[in-house]
Amino acid sequence: MSTVPAKTGTSYTSVMLFGNVAPGIDLAKATAALNAMLAKYVPGYFPTPLREAHVERYRSTMGSKTIVYRLVPDKIIAKQDVAEPEALFYGGRTQRDDLKKS
Repeated sequence: MSTVPAKTGTSYTSVMLFGNVAPGIDLAKATAALNAMLAKYVPGYFPTPLREAHVERYRSTMGSKTIVYRLVPDKIIAKQDVAEPEALFYGGRTQRDDLKKS
């Protein structure tokens, strides 16, 4: 049995956006964007959503305020490589198990 990795890859979805970035979206949109990020990355962590007043008044320990930028894309590129369900790794799967199947 060879110990050299072969037929090993990564399943992925990737999107890249190119365009112009600018500050200046209104407070309601900025607050909605920040709440969407919190919902994605720390769902349920905070008991209530951010309020506009908090976003408007917040200052970091260095005195800077929160600025949300918008990206107006000129070009969007996407690619994907999806593995078949039986090819996905799971805890406990070994090379030896896969060689038994072939």
